[in-house]
Amino acid sequence: MSVRNERWPLNESHRPEPRSSGSTDSIAHANANSSPLRNELPPNAILVEKLTSRVEDLEMRVSRLERMIKELTKELRGPAVGAGMIPAYASIEPRIPLAVSTSLYAETPGDGAFPDGSLSADRGPFSLFEIRPRDGFSAVLKLCDNPEAHRRALGNHRVLLLPACEYVDMPDRVHTRISEVRSGSAEKADGCWKVKDKVTVRFS
Repeated sequence: MSVRNERWPLNESHRPEPRSSGSTDSIAHANANSSPLRNELPPNAILVEKLTSRVEDLEMRVSRLERMIKELTKELRGPAVGAGMIPAYASIEPRIPLAVSTSLYAETPGDGAFPDGSLSADRGPFSLFEIRPRDGFSAVLKLCDNPEAHRRALGNHRVLLLPACEYVDMPDRVHTRISEVRSGSAEKADGCWKVKDKVTVRFS
């Protein structure tokens, strides 16, 4: 009498295949390959990536600084100069007037200067100083050879003579004449001729 196997049908095709150890190993190997630890970059690659990012950031900053320097340079140089234009920073030489040969005469300087309004083109009886302009900015300062003006100046030399003269000797009551030893100079400024170098005189 045959015993019927209730667990396994007689049809062998319906029996489940036994699980082999080989299939288990392949699944474990696949899981190992997909592990996050296997996908991490090596330390050297991470360092290179960080350095590359840092270099790119520095290059952007350098480029920004170069643009700022160019803009500042343009501002310092000012606007572009066209034809016939003079740059704002260019130095302009003053125009020197033509030499003037006309002499000017005055009695005495006030506060070390001869105002234009006190000058005359003609020598008068009390003209004590002569101004000979070399140009519009400087002049030779001389003592006029005018006996009448000399006598008047000797009577009040501190007011009439001293502001524009330096003395070789001091004047005295016996002196009647003033002689020029060395001429002086004057400069034009603020509407008057200012004494720069005094005339050197002596008394006799």
